[in-house]
Amino acid sequence: MAKVKCEYCGNFILDTESVCPSCGAVNENHHRIVDGTPKTIEQLQAWYQSRKLPPEEITRFFIGKDVKEPKAFGIYEENGTFTVYKNKANGSRAIRYQGTDEAYAVNELYLRLKEEILHQKSQNIAKRGVGNRPGFSVKNPYGTPKRRSGKFKAGFLIFMLAVVFLPTALMTLFTTVDLVGFLNREYGYYVTNKNEVYYTDAKEYNGKYEWWLYDQQEDMWELHSTFNRQKQKPDALKDEDDYVLYTSFLDVKQNLSIVSDKFPIDSAKEYIDAGHHKNPTSAYYYYNDDLYYFLDDEHSDYGSYDNTGWYIYNTKSSEWDYYCSADDKDTIGDELWYSDSTYRAGRSYETIYAADEYLATWTPSGFEDTSWYRSYESNESAYQQHLEDSNSNSYDSDSDYDWDSGDSWDSNDTDWDSDW
Repeated sequence: MAKVKCEYCGNFILDTESVCPSCGAVNENHHRIVDGTPKTIEQLQAWYQSRKLPPEEITRFFIGKDVKEPKAFGIYEENGTFTVYKNKANGSRAIRYQGTDEAYAVNELYLRLKEEILHQKSQNIAKRGVGNRPGFSVKNPYGTPKRRSGKFKAGFLIFMLAVVFLPTALMTLFTTVDLVGFLNREYGYYVTNKNEVYYTDAKEYNGKYEWWLYDQQEDMWELHSTFNRQKQKPDALKDEDDYVLYTSFLDVKQNLSIVSDKFPIDSAKEYIDAGHHKNPTSAYYYYNDDLYYFLDDEHSDYGSYDNTGWYIYNTKSSEWDYYCSADDKDTIGDELWYSDSTYRAGRSYETIYAADEYLATWTPSGFEDTSWYRSYESNESAYQQHLEDSNSNSYDSDSDYDWDSGDSWDSNDTDWDSDW
């Protein structure tokens, strides 16, 4: 067992706990803290290669690419937003996920890829089995099988179903807190026939599932209702014919001609004040002529010190100073605390330095030279050592998904008509 930091109160909790014992918030890392599960696009690419799968043009799984042509699964990142998609046979696109949670996005495509591998393997088994049947011919494609008892037929059918579906079922069971909720996840923006906009992230907070309503006149979000069960909906959404579900706020803005920057709920003041504040990623941030660095020391529990927080470059001493903790709203100020667009401005030091004329007049040293960053690297090294010692970063445990070079991958056998 390992420890992860609660995204809301900052306390460290076990990755096996579904909710934080201190504040009751959902442990969003729980469903994906699984040995060997890729958490980044690069790790998913490595997993793909380690399984010796056919080229992406054959499997139709494009990792790190926004492919427009029909019959394609994929994931890509653009401006800090990760999109998981499926292009159907007719060329239309179904968005499985679109947001800033890379690990969640990667896990969505990872599970679908493993499911497709099992499907292709079962197809190969079936094809080999047909060709070896007694009496097989073009006119008699089913052959002339030997007499077998009904019990044998039923047992063989159960065995084949178990081979195909049991690994996927077990994998899903152990990679999610709420199995039913995961399989029936209905997060996103609900637009009614009256152009009312509701939102839910389908996650449990203090034992409740929240629904938010956007007030278009006041340009603000309001907490509309809470329910005990994930599948419950407000009265206006009882009938599926009365609304359209969107997973991307950009689609809603376009269809309703909303121009407000406050509309994306992740950056809405009301939503953030309700406990949904997200920390930025580890990167440089240049704001109001000050250079900051935010460090997310997520594996500090494997080392000796937690370096998570904001740092600011002191132009007088030409050194980096600790600025404040990640949740110090008063010091950070409203503009940074609430501005999702500012957080997404996190870039490399070289990019910021080259683009800003004022910054180019002084030469700050990189944050990577500080003792805080070296301590962070030490914690990361300790964490990687932990993974190696426990063999949890090895993909060997996924040997069931190794591809046999003698098999053939036929993407025409893939279900291209469904949304996923």
